[in-house]
Amino acid sequence: MLGEILSGLAIEHFHKNCRSDDFLGYIGKNKVLFILFNCNIEDTPKVIDRIYSAINKQLLKQKLPRVSVIHGSIAQKLAAQYKV
Repeated sequence: MLGEILSGLAIEHFHKNCRSDDFLGYIGKNKVLFILFNCNIEDTPKVIDRIYSAINKQLLKQKLPRVSVIHGSIAQKLAAQYKV
């Protein structure tokens, strides 16, 4: 039940906060993957924080446990690798 609620909230807030060419995937065990295309290093944490905050606000209203978020940036890794 909790997994279904989390998946539904993730989908809802992903669509509210992301563009149509971004990608949302279900990995399993209550894990989802967001791929934000053409999102710069400064904006990515802001988008992720908006989604994270909105989901946890909904969970708090329903007296359910909060979720955690881990994010990384391919662009940041490439910039470091090629010293851009």
